[in-house]
Amino acid sequence: MRAFVLTGPGRSEVQDVAPPVAGPDQVVVDVERVGVCGTDVEFFTGEMQYLHDGHARFPMRLGHEWSGTVSAVGYGVDARWLGRRVTGDTMLGCRACRRCLSGNQHVCEHRFEVGIRGGFAGALAEQLAVPVTSLHELPLGVDEVLGALVEPGGSALRSVQRAALKTGDRALVLGPGTIGLLAGLFAKAQGAEVHVMGKTQRSLNFARTLGFHGVWAADELPALPFDAVIDASNAPTLPAKALELVEPAKWVVYVGLAAAPA
Repeated sequence: MRAFVLTGPGRSEVQDVAPPVAGPDQVVVDVERVGVCGTDVEFFTGEMQYLHDGHARFPMRLGHEWSGTVSAVGYGVDARWLGRRVTGDTMLGCRACRRCLSGNQHVCEHRFEVGIRGGFAGALAEQLAVPVTSLHELPLGVDEVLGALVEPGGSALRSVQRAALKTGDRALVLGPGTIGLLAGLFAKAQGAEVHVMGKTQRSLNFARTLGFHGVWAADELPALPFDAVIDASNAPTLPAKALELVEPAKWVVYVGLAAAPA
């Protein structure tokens, strides 16, 4: 099958590789859509910290935001999964340690991350093998494009939930990228007054099409009291700025990652 392989910083190619085989408790998925994340860009540039910490190395196959259809099942997997449209978790814990057993597999010390950590092949390929326990079936109303947005959408939703917003609260999202805009939309759906702060005119213009109360460049942001600030940017200066902007006794949520120490 064909797969996108990152062979080194700034170097990639489409290669013919062996198709995956479903092992015990695994399925093979025919991939339909894959998103490209900021994490993938950092791998491409060679800046991703996992490369320097030994958690990842080239060559590698990226892709952790995906959707597709189950085409094969391994031993121990219910055959009723065949033909189902699915997406899946990125973080694959050992399922045995204290963190995993308490529902926190995403911080398992021994975890794999699809297309990211531990050499687990990602979804930028025609097929992908993953544990059946990681799957989430897609409802009929969710197409393959929206299915690939479930993973970043989950990060955005969790950020808004952590912000503890109530109807009428005022929220500020820093960074109008995919996760920032999704977080803003979730906060808006909860009844919050949502403001978005960004940098480039292109991203600000797109954010203005989504119905937020205010979309601002940094030098235009009004002096308003914010009940929550969600930092979804990769700017090393904004974590500290978020603390300055939020009201006392309210919430700051960090979901963005800067390449440099913040």
